[in-house]
Formats: sequence, structure tokens, C-alpha cells
Amino acid sequence: EVMSHRVSARMVYDINGQWAIKPLIGARYEMLKETKDEQWLKGLFDYRKAELGLELERELAKDRSLRFTYSFFPLWFINYESLESQSTLGRELAGKKPLNTHNNYLSVTWEMPWFERSVISLGALALGRFYPDQRIVEESGNYSSTMRRDATGSANVAARRAVPLSETKGLVFSGALEFALNRSNQNHLDANQSRFIPNYYDYRDQTASLGMQFFWGSDLKRAKTLGLSGWASRRQYLKRNIQDAGGNYLDPTTRFNNIGFSLSGTWPVGDRGLALRSLVQGVWQNSNMKYEANYRYNFSTFNYLFGFSYQF
Repeated sequence: EVMSHRVSARMVYDINGQWAIKPLIGARYEMLKETKDEQWLKGLFDYRKAELGLELERELAKDRSLRFTYSFFPLWFINYESLESQSTLGRELAGKKPLNTHNNYLSVTWEMPWFERSVISLGALALGRFYPDQRIVEESGNYSSTMRRDATGSANVAARRAVPLSETKGLVFSGALEFALNRSNQNHLDANQSRFIPNYYDYRDQTASLGMQFFWGSDLKRAKTLGLSGWASRRQYLKRNIQDAGGNYLDPTTRFNNIGFSLSGTWPVGDRGLALRSLVQGVWQNSNMKYEANYRYNFSTFNYLFGFSYQF
């Protein structure tokens, strides 16, 4: 079970009708119950997040816009304390609070009309993560005084096109491609197999997605919607060799393939901003990693959401 609470405030300052400055401050508290005997507020992976950010948006000629976004957000896993911190096993989670991070996020997005009723956007982002209580594992099994740092960069292109069917009905088609690369200075030492793997968390991602949404209603803000989307992604670890079912290492590096779909709908109730929402989603993942004693690499999952939203 998951319960999430978030509060945020955003200000918008217009400067001469050209630049919009949008400072943001927010906080989030997410609670997770992963076993039946866990209690709310005491989940192992409960975390708190604070965020401070700024967005700059420039309206350009011919319906073009340019956005720059920066935010800083620390994450605190308040109940997680690694048992490995009481040992000298030479593994990366040996710190007392090894999951806590300080994060810097920077992105730029350029949005422009493509052809009639179509919009294309180009984007890039950079995310830097600093782990204040996760030291680097060395090949000797000792810990370096250097702390773990990860850096992720990605580039994406997305497009959407509106197709009116009548005065009150229409379709919106969308698609996106994204490429991401993650670099980490953290290593991994498998003492059971006497195997040292440098840069254990380095990987690259490729994702492609397609979507279609059908809407009907005279007011777009109060329209009924039905959406269908699908995506496929691959994550390839650059240094992490696969293992067979017995744990023996083989030459190929680990990769994950994911295929997913979602079906969503919105149905307004009354005229005061209340709407019924539903979501059905399925994901299938397969991997060439066969050793699953500690972590599940090949699985499928199916979930659904049903509830209400209120906009004002």
C-alpha cells in the first residue's frame, strides 16, 4: 500500500510579456507498506522530499516557447538503516543511511508548431545525485573516503497532433523518443564469487512511446476522455555481467526489456470540477539475467486505479 502527501506553491511573474519567471517550493511525504505487519509511518522505504526550484519561460514568435527549469531536492529515507552498516562486508550499502540523496535537476525544452494542429518539442535534462552516506567500494573490499555520485543525461523528442472529428469530438495522437545515459562512480564487490565490478550502476536507456486520446464535450476542461498508450524500453548496463541461475558470471552485460500499455478514462460528474477517473496498466519485463535469488529481473505486473479528482 502507498500513501503520498504533497504540498507545493508556485508563483508566476510576467516580465514585459516576454519572460515568465516561476519560482516553486514544495514538500512531499510518501509512505509505503511492503509487508502486512508494517504500520503507517514505519515503512522501511518511507521518504521525505523537499524541493526548491525555478522555471524560466520565453514566448517566441510563431507559437514557439523555450523553458529552462532548475530544482534542488533532497530525499530522506527516514526509517531505512542498513544492517550492513554494522559489518565490514565491503558492499555499497554499508552506510547507515545509504539511500539518502541530494539532487540537482536541470532541463531545457523547446516547443514549436510542426504543421497544422501539430506541436513538436525537443528537450534535454541533466540530473546529478550525491549520496552523503554511501562510500565507494574498492577492489580490496575496503571503503574509499569518496562518496557516491551519479549523473544522468537524457535527450528527447515528442510530438502531438489534434484531429477534430466534429464540434464536440476529437482525437489527439502523441509519440515520443528518449535516450538516457547514467554514469556512477560506485562499484560492486561480490565476495561469494570473488568478482569486482567497477561502475556498477552505469547504464543507457532507450524508450519509445505512442498514445491516442479520444475526447468529447463542448468544454475541453470538462470533456470526457478515453486514452490508450503503449511504450517499449531497453536498459543496458555497461559493466554489469549477467549470471546464470546458479550465480556464475557470464560474458554478456545485463539488459532489461520492458513493454507496457495503459488505458485511462475521465468522466466529469456535475459542473463543479468533480470527475471520475480510472486507469488500467500492464507491464512485462524480461532480462538476460537469470540469477534471481536477491532480485527479480523477469516479471509481469498488472494494476488498476479507480477514484475521483477535483479541480477548481
